[in-house]
Amino acid sequence: MSTNYVKSTCPHNIEKKIYSETETMSDLNITRFEVTGLYGIDIAHLLEKESVEHFNSIRGNKEWLSKFKEKAPVSSGTLDLAKSSYAKTDSSIRNIFSNYYLNNLMPLVFQLNKKDINDLFYIEILSISISRNGAITIKIKSSKSNSGIKSKIEQVIDVYYKYKENINNKVLSHLSNFIELFNDFFNNYNNKIKFKKKMDDNLEQYISYYEIVDFDYDKTKMKKNTIKSMYDNELYLKSLVALFKMTRTDFSNYDISKISDIKNNDYGDRVDELWAINQDRLLRHHPEAKTKENIENFFLDIILGIEILLQQKIALQYLNQWIGKQNIELRKIINSSKNVFKSKKNVFSFLKNIKNVFKRNLSVKSKLDYLIFEIVNTYVNIYDIISDNSMMQVNTNHTFFDLIMEKSIDKMRLKDILCSNKDMISDLFSLLTSISSRRTNKVVLILTIIMAFTGFLQLAKQFLNPG
Repeated sequence: MSTNYVKSTCPHNIEKKIYSETETMSDLNITRFEVTGLYGIDIAHLLEKESVEHFNSIRGNKEWLSKFKEKAPVSSGTLDLAKSSYAKTDSSIRNIFSNYYLNNLMPLVFQLNKKDINDLFYIEILSISISRNGAITIKIKSSKSNSGIKSKIEQVIDVYYKYKENINNKVLSHLSNFIELFNDFFNNYNNKIKFKKKMDDNLEQYISYYEIVDFDYDKTKMKKNTIKSMYDNELYLKSLVALFKMTRTDFSNYDISKISDIKNNDYGDRVDELWAINQDRLLRHHPEAKTKENIENFFLDIILGIEILLQQKIALQYLNQWIGKQNIELRKIINSSKNVFKSKKNVFSFLKNIKNVFKRNLSVKSKLDYLIFEIVNTYVNIYDIISDNSMMQVNTNHTFFDLIMEKSIDKMRLKDILCSNKDMISDLFSLLTSISSRRTNKVVLILTIIMAFTGFLQLAKQFLNPG
């Protein structure tokens, strides 16, 4: 039988195998398959170049987000701070988010609930969320249109990739609509902050993505019908790995000794539940999903927690790029400063052009001071938000929520990105300290020479013109 190939729009952009309906590699049948996709970008990537520094000056401050909530021209009831769903249930005595986090650090959420249905999948644009650190996320939920009908793993994954191809334009479209809303607000709040009139063609490279996959399967033909029992069945295990990785390659050829990552990353305590986490997604199965309110609401809080982590990751990645650009600009200014002094061979030629040298030196000094101020100001503004991944768990009594957030932080590499930021900031400050001390001595020397030379001219003038 021939095999068809198509070009995929997944991040790796490689050719993927599509299985025909007659090809069967697994007896695992999926009855429900839902994907909650989180697409995020830093607001700075949507701004005009000259507006970025002005936005950085308010980044991390909750005041601008509070004002936006008050002034945004949207209908009542569609815009509010995110809230805990689990707190609405009888189990809310084990609170998920602390009161401080709920009142001060939650993102602002636009409830959209726009629906789209086709023959393959059902899509709902749930919300757009804004964090005070400057990250925007769009939450999109999709599921198989024929939910309840049994589907092979390979068929489900094919539908998944068709969904991904379909969703990109929707994300960009909603971002574009959101920019208009933001522009209206900033025209009144801070008219120095302007959004681009047209989104860049390469905007997709700045969009971060994470997804939460929730599924049920047909247990009628299984001797042991718990999800953990699949780890003892080679074919079932390979099927789960394919779902965990969302791969369209022939998973029947997997080397069983090298696919233990799903078992090692499954943090579910019960034998009948699955909570497997990797860098791209959380894969979850729970036998009481959709039937018990407290379990469903807890899952919604898990999704909210992961969305907050993604927003933190987006801010950290932007900060990394921003510090790198400041570092380059700083070194250019420093090199310019060095050239000023290298060009002066002796004090007489130096004095001959003293005004130009002094002006140029002050210009370089002011640029350095400005850069130092901008770097420190931006870092201080978002430093608290950067550490919010731990604050989100402060005073919570739900250890399993803590565990899932901790593992998600690890898989998203948040700590690694944070360490990289701290190292870059440390190196930059060391450079600034070293240069500033040397420059201060030179500026003092220039001022001393100017004062001495000016004094000498004044004395000479008085001597030559005593009257």
